[in-house]
Amino acid sequence: MGDVNSARLPSYHSLNLKAERKFIKQSWELSLYFEVLNAYYHKNVYSYFYRGGIVEENKLPEKESIYNLPIIPYFGIKAEF
Repeated sequence: MGDVNSARLPSYHSLNLKAERKFIKQSWELSLYFEVLNAYYHKNVYSYFYRGGIVEENKLPEKESIYNLPIIPYFGIKAEF
């Protein structure tokens, strides 16, 4: 048992950036884009992992953070007819 709301994760925030260029010709549209997820690489906690701990000896388990995604850049092409 713990304090009220002690199992909550810390606040989550990230910055996603996207640049897109559209080319339109008669009956079709072509888009080129570049996107960066988590642009400033904030380490958002995804979950916690508890390691060790022995009940009989009153040793508490150690809490380790598991983080969400790092910086992910990618690009793509989209065509519509």
